[in-house]
Parts: sequence; C-alpha cells; structure tokens
Amino acid sequence: MIKTEIEELIDKITSMTNLASAIDEFVDKLIETKKITISVNDYTPNEILTNEKIISIVGEKYVINNPLAIAIKVIEKYKKKFSFDFQEDFKLNSEFLNKIEQDFDVRNFRLLRKELWKITILESNNQYKSNFHDFINSFNKEDKPKELYDFISVYNLLLVELDITSDMLYANSLKLLELNQKEVDVNISYNNILFAIKQKCFDDESVGLELLKIALQENSLHNENIISSIVTGLYDKIGYAFYKTHLKDFVESNKFQKGIFTGLSCVKNITEIESKIFINLFDTYKNFNDLIFSLLQLLFSILSSKDFENKQSYISPCFDRVSKAVEDEKVVYFVINEVVLLEEFEVERINLIIKIVNQSYFNIEKHLKSICQIFWYIKDVETFKKILISLAKNNPFTPVAKYFESSFSYFDKKELDRILVELLINNKANIRFVAKDIFNNLSQTVVDGYGYVFSYNILKLESIDQYKLCISLYQEFREPKFIVPALLPLFDSKSDTIKEIFIAKLEECSENYGGHLLETLEKFINNSSKHIEITNRIKTYMNHFYEVNANVKNDIKELNPIYTHNKLFNDYNLFHWKNMNKSINNAEMNSPFLNLIGNNTIILAKGGGWKTGNKTEISKLAEIRTSFALPRSYFINPNKFDIEEWQRIINDWKDEDFEIVKKFISNEQ
Repeated sequence: MIKTEIEELIDKITSMTNLASAIDEFVDKLIETKKITISVNDYTPNEILTNEKIISIVGEKYVINNPLAIAIKVIEKYKKKFSFDFQEDFKLNSEFLNKIEQDFDVRNFRLLRKELWKITILESNNQYKSNFHDFINSFNKEDKPKELYDFISVYNLLLVELDITSDMLYANSLKLLELNQKEVDVNISYNNILFAIKQKCFDDESVGLELLKIALQENSLHNENIISSIVTGLYDKIGYAFYKTHLKDFVESNKFQKGIFTGLSCVKNITEIESKIFINLFDTYKNFNDLIFSLLQLLFSILSSKDFENKQSYISPCFDRVSKAVEDEKVVYFVINEVVLLEEFEVERINLIIKIVNQSYFNIEKHLKSICQIFWYIKDVETFKKILISLAKNNPFTPVAKYFESSFSYFDKKELDRILVELLINNKANIRFVAKDIFNNLSQTVVDGYGYVFSYNILKLESIDQYKLCISLYQEFREPKFIVPALLPLFDSKSDTIKEIFIAKLEECSENYGGHLLETLEKFINNSSKHIEITNRIKTYMNHFYEVNANVKNDIKELNPIYTHNKLFNDYNLFHWKNMNKSINNAEMNSPFLNLIGNNTIILAKGGGWKTGNKTEISKLAEIRTSFALPRSYFINPNKFDIEEWQRIINDWKDEDFEIVKKFISNEQ
C-alpha cells in the first residue's frame, strides 16, 4: 500500500545516513541544474545511489529510478527554500507544488510530479485531516487547470488510504464526476473516479455501506454511476448476502434499479447463484425500456464470467434472451460491442450477428462497421462466409468490402481465397456480387498496381467450376490487369475446353483493351513455349481485329470516335474533373495529413520549385497523375453497354445454363 511504502522509505532513508546524504547531494544538483537528469560528465554521485537503485546510468545520463525517494527530499528542500509548511487549506499546498515545478525548466518533470502529489495529499490528510472538499469545489467545468488533473489521478490512487468521512467522500465524488463529465463513451478520468469508489467500498465495508445509504437517498446526475460502483465493491466483498440484505427491497420497489443492475453486472465472481438472480431480473424487468441496457449487461456478465459449476446450462438461456432483444434496433450497437468482446461461444455469437443482419432495420452503412470488428478475434473463414451470404441475401447488390478491409489480414490468405472462389462461382447473383466486390477491393491493395492473384490453386476446381470462375470475373468490364492475373492458371487447365474458352475471353478482351491486355500477359505469363504461343495467338487476333474494325476508320472522320463522340468525351472529362475535385476535397477534410498539406501555402520559388514554408528547402516541381482505361465498346453505345453489363451482374445462373459446356467437357474424357 502506498502510505506504508512512503513511511517505510522515509524510515529507510533516515536509518541509512550515507543514503540520506547521497540523496541530499543529488537533489541539490537537480535543483542547481533545474533538470531531472544529469550528464555523467557533470557529476559523479555516491555509488550507494546506484547500489540502492535510486538512480541508474542510461546512455550518458544519470536518470531517476526511484522517484518517490527523490520526491521526499525535494519536498524537504523546498519547504526550507520557500519557508513553507503544509497548510490546512489544501489550495496553498497545491500552489507550493506548482512553485516547485516552475523552478525546474524541463518537460519530463512528470517523473517527480506524481510522487510529490502523493506525499502532499497523504500528509495533508494525516496531519490536518483535510478532506479536500473545498479544494475540489474551487474548480468548475469551464476552468480546469492542470493541477486538477494531477490531483484527481493521485487522489483516486490514494482513496483507499485516505481518512475521509462518508458524506464528504460522496460529495467529493459527485463533484469530481461533474468536473469530468463524460463527453465520449470512454472517459478514462471519469472511469478512474468510479473505480476508486469501488476499491474504497471493497477495502472498507463500513464506509461502503454508509456511502450506499447516502447514495440511495440522492437523485443527482451522477448518482446512478456512484451507486453502481458502490454495489460492485460491496458485492465483491460481501457476496450474495449483500444483495439479499441491502439491495433486494430497493429493486422490488423499482428504485435505483439501473445503477444496481449495472453494479451487479461488474462483480468479479459470477456463480450459479448470481446467474439465477441475473436471469430472473432480466425476465422480470425486460419490458422496462430504460433498464434494457443494464439488464443485457447482466446477461453478458454471465457469458464472460470464468467457468463455474453448471455454467453451460446458462449459456443458451442468455443467448436466447439477447437474440430476442436485438429485434429492437436501439440495443444493436451495445449488443454488437459486447459480442465482439466475448472470447467463447463462436457459433452463438455468429448466429446472433446473422440475426441482426436479417432484421428489417439493419443498414450496412450504419451497422456493418461495428460488426466487422468481430473478425479481429474470430479468424474462421467459414464464419466470414456465413456473414457474407447473409449480407448478400438481405442487402442484395450492395458493396460491403470496404467495411471488412481491416479484417482481411487476420484470415489465412489461402483459406480466404478458397471461400472467395466458392462465392464467385455461386449461382446466386447477389452472392457473386459480394464476392466480386471483395475481389475488386483486394485487387486495389496489390503493391505494384496489378491485380489480385489467388493463393488457392484454382486448377483444383472441377472444370465446370473453372468455367464459372472465368465467366464470373468477366461479367463486368475492368482493366485486364485487375482480372487476368487471377485467371492465368487456366492456361494450364486439364480441360482443353476451359483453355479455349479462356483464350476466347482474352481475345474478346483484346477488342476492348488492346495493348493493355498484352502488357498484363507479358508481365505475368511464364516463359514456357505454350504460354508464349497463346500470347502470340491473342496478339495476332487483336492486330487483325483492329486492322479490320478500327484502323480502317481512322481516316474517315464520320467513323472516328474522336470526332463522332467528341461531345461524349468532353462531357465525361468535365464530369470526371468535377467529381475528382469533390473526392480530393472530401479526402482532404477526412485526412489529417492531407489537411495539413492543404492548409500550408505553397510558395513558388525562383527557378520553378516549391516549398511549404519560408524556412523549408526548395523542392523541384512534380505532378501527380492517374489514369484508367475504358473498354472500346463503351464508346459505341454507352447506355446499351451499362444496361447489358448490369443485366449480366444481377441475373442468377441456372444449372441448365451450363449444359453445353458440360457436354464439351464430358466429350474430352
């Protein structure tokens, strides 16, 4: 305990004359240099300081290892320097600490600051019975200086040791919570105050019961949270007898239920007794809308508890009740966050998530980002597959990949590719759409700018499934570099039918993308004669196609798209320019880095350079460019192109659609 630690350390320093003298000398040097560290070239301390681990050598500096020992002597020195002794008015004591800090000119004074506050708070409480109430009440929410935060952090830490009456303890807690009122879900300072109350109640049962008595007669803004902390500390100390004797009547009289339920949900040791109570409380009060969150906390406390006798018999009842609760949208965020944090019950957790996805209120933009966090902990791709199928069925043709971007790296890549291929060849169009969306997203992450390559060996697929994969990836037009690398293994398919179909697809692709396709093929094919022969075949086909269908029209303005579609090109460029500007502006607003660049004036320097400030070096001008290729057929009839592509994407497949291909494959055997 900290109080005992300080007393023992003072006794040790006092009893060891050499140590006390060495610390005195070291502290004098700190005060002289106004620094917390001292260069080895400037000072040679008594070796007893290193032997007793008061200081140590790090690099070329002496650094403090035991800040409490140093702080004891610093207080002693500065009391003499400022002719000061601790006062009953704690405000004066805090000002004394501020004067000490101001006498040093280093940023890392925080190393001593906490220890100085510990000594000051303990001595003020022990010597003057200070309850710190006036000091705390001297602050307001609009004016919270640094010393308030210094005080709060140490006060919370020492609360178990402090001798403060229950009424003053409650009043202090209420004011501190007001000063640190939650503005976000996670407020460390606010939560630390509540944790300190819980520890105080656990350490001193009588104080805890007095605090509870006071709190159960109040109705202030933060009273509910104080009650929950008191309940947790006392239940951890006393157990079920505490609930039976002190809480049950209040619960049954519908008073302070939220605070009591929340406090019960945080107790450490959940047994069968608590599980029965918690489930009974849920069933009794589940229709009270203002209690639903604290009641759900009771159920999740059972699920997250350590194993106890017959725990398994309570798992299904808990999940059944939570499953019923998620039919109400207002609990969905809370439930998702709790489900993500559970370490067990993978099947039940996923079934719960799927039920949420299946609800009519479910909205991908609102809810999916929270759900995706579960895959930081569950790395099973089959589970991921279930979620994707559920999303596809309930939110057809809605992109989802961007929400899972942070989760992809948690999966085994080969296994992820396996289920991705399975979904890409599914007969249901909505399922293929989700898989293609993920494939496209993964394609964008490839370092060299080329497409995604499956780690899963697609040649292990049945021949008909290889055909489906080829058709699936080519249902929408994208640049060859994003699709072809994933399908190139089909050059080595055991089925001649599949090879020919794939080559025919590439020939068709060459009609739209020309040299872009050849560039991709030359980058990814191996140097085998078979692959080179296929590439040359495609090149010959492409050259012949452009000679007959494109090049011949170049000299005829009426047939040249540059002239016939000039307005379309101009309209597209204008539209693209406007949208690109909008995208850049949005990116700048959402990116601290881009915002930093955007808010610095770019000054052109003499000679054609640039710099982001008057003192930075001049850099050469550069430019950022991006480009992409559109398919040739798009410009022939854009409206028809878009309609036909969308029809291919949204149409389900039927088994009979593949009968002809199956016959060709069967004839090979």
